[in-house]
Amino acid sequence: KATIFPIGQNVEKCGEILKAAWESGFEIENHTWDHCGLYNVDDDMLAKEIWSQNAKVSQILGVDYQMHFLRPRGGDNRYDQRTHAYMRQMGYYGLAYWTQVGIHSSTDSLMQHLAPGNIFLYHTTDGDLAQLSELVPRLHEAGYTMVTLNELYGLPANETGALQDHSQVETPLPYTRIPQTLH
Repeated sequence: KATIFPIGQNVEKCGEILKAAWESGFEIENHTWDHCGLYNVDDDMLAKEIWSQNAKVSQILGVDYQMHFLRPRGGDNRYDQRTHAYMRQMGYYGLAYWTQVGIHSSTDSLMQHLAPGNIFLYHTTDGDLAQLSELVPRLHEAGYTMVTLNELYGLPANETGALQDHSQVETPLPYTRIPQTLH
């Protein structure tokens, strides 16, 4: 099992595969609708990017699917209070970030630097998929178990309910900006 962060536009193309993965125990989380940088958009576009992806996944799965994590493009917005406020409003637990970009290291190097709780980032490129097909069996041979982010953090599985109408984007609520200090 693993956690998948599909881009919303791609959910339509691979809906059957995504639904089969979910039914097999994979977790599906949010990677925005069209992979735009959220820093550079207004509140309405930020909401649309997050809301639309979540709504499309729910539609494909045939249930109202409560996501727990957002992975913005390139890890943008990790410290953006506006993004965090909207995620809390949507019932998300937090932003997902990774320990290593898998394809930036050899499989041997990844195996030498393994630690419980590591999160590897992969995409659906031929190179990434080839490395994963080599890495996953080696992880299992070494005694590691692949888990979803919810399992890693001891959180409940994503909740589901009767499919709701998601045609109306939930507008971001006002939030109080907390001043940041540099350390």
